[in-house]
Amino acid sequence: MATTRELNDSFIRLAQRAELNSRENLVTTFVDNGTLEPVLTSRNHTILYGRRGTGKTHALTFLSQTVRSRGDVAISIDLRTIDSSGSLYSDPSLSLSERALGLISDVISEISKELTREAVFLSDSVGLDLGSIGVHIDSLAASVRDVRISGEVRASKAVERMDSNSSKVQGEASLSKDGPKLSVGGMLEDGSVVKETVNEERSGLPILHIEFGNVAGSLRSIIDSLGSRTVWLIIDEWSAVPMNLQPYLADLLRRTCLAVPNCIVKIAAIEHRSRIFVSKEEGGYIGLEPGADISIAVSLDDFLVFDNDQDRSRVFFQNLIYKHIISDLKDKRVSDVPASSDQLISQAYTNSQVFDEVVRAAEGVPRDAFNILGLAAQRSGDAKIQMETLREVARSWYERDKEQAIRANESLQRLLDWIIGEVIGSRKARAFLIEVGASKDPIDRLFDARILHILKKNVSSAEGGGLRYDVYKLDFGCYIHLMKGASAPQGLLPFDADEKETTAKFIEVPPDDYRSIRRAILDLDDFTKAQQKFGT
Repeated sequence: MATTRELNDSFIRLAQRAELNSRENLVTTFVDNGTLEPVLTSRNHTILYGRRGTGKTHALTFLSQTVRSRGDVAISIDLRTIDSSGSLYSDPSLSLSERALGLISDVISEISKELTREAVFLSDSVGLDLGSIGVHIDSLAASVRDVRISGEVRASKAVERMDSNSSKVQGEASLSKDGPKLSVGGMLEDGSVVKETVNEERSGLPILHIEFGNVAGSLRSIIDSLGSRTVWLIIDEWSAVPMNLQPYLADLLRRTCLAVPNCIVKIAAIEHRSRIFVSKEEGGYIGLEPGADISIAVSLDDFLVFDNDQDRSRVFFQNLIYKHIISDLKDKRVSDVPASSDQLISQAYTNSQVFDEVVRAAEGVPRDAFNILGLAAQRSGDAKIQMETLREVARSWYERDKEQAIRANESLQRLLDWIIGEVIGSRKARAFLIEVGASKDPIDRLFDARILHILKKNVSSAEGGGLRYDVYKLDFGCYIHLMKGASAPQGLLPFDADEKETTAKFIEVPPDDYRSIRRAILDLDDFTKAQQKFGT
């Protein structure tokens, strides 16, 4: 049987990022949350949302390996590495059209490179005619060079006459940023020389243009050359692209990939850092219209938070951690590995409640679970992981990874302190509601930092005049140090069952409809008023 020391060493080695694992290992350790796999492998164009560490890269890697095993072609692109010139996309000295063109050109070039790699592989493995498909891939790569520069054109002509005994004829042409310049000279019959100069100037910003039709045509020819194979364009780290450029990249996909049969687009993004669609004032839109052009698959943020569905969250993390640990132990040639996930829990923790605390502390984020487990294993040494150790490292992880991210932002830190005081201090709760449609950019930023977590979206209030709310909960690290004291939260949401009751009751599972939710609602205007009162 594997020793406790061997198990703890394996927890310490848990990979913190999916890309540190081999593709094969990512496939074997993939755990479906119940709906993710069929959505991923469907032939619908889809977006997968999730914050950092929720498993988007893991899921996309699983998808690419799955479709390749079926004989299809997977083109995987990481948009963090797509910028060929460093700061091009965020350079304020460049116009939006120049930056968008650079982004689109780089993406098309990357698709061409990946298609070439896949074509070479298919040539070696199944005898694909590399010469035939290579012509079309070259055409796709060349399509990014079809750039037009247009604007208002002004032309001027100057004629100069002078005496000369020379019969020499001269011509000169040049191109500058202001436009072409042509100069021609010749001798007249009377011996004088005439020189005519034509200047062409362009005013206004240049409009940079790519023929999407040529791109789509080349892509269609490539797919036709692949026979019955489908091309899956799998795009990771969408939110790494500046938000004002994202609709233009989405528009490229709509006008090219979505217009070509047997080309499926899958995108992984962070919801609050994504903009795939913008309306145009004159009508129409730029980008991908959700629901019409592309479907929103699932949000990994909605599924695995412990307070949302304890059984589903526990089963998912139990299987995920078990698969990773068994894979690692086998790589290290450890004999007699745990035969089941239940056996792993009994061998690695002092009791099953400690594992539940791991799941609760992770708040639905696998990477956080791995980091917390690694820290707990370091402190435990040769002993099983116990509750006190787990809570200590969970608080430490919160302070150094999550809270650290907002400490530099004084206003955001004040907002978090106010929320903690209102929700935990005044209401003894762990969660709260905010009205849908309210201006809540700072709430989104706390959500991105994994300090707040979404339990449910768009829930109704029977007593709120039809108002709808989003349900958020505070991260485990916000209150873990209070667990043993009188200030510890008493429940998930304060719930007034009867207006005559003075003692608040609590509900532990957020329902779809709230009959009396006044005590759970948080009004951000109260925070603004409090700041103004104290002059901060």
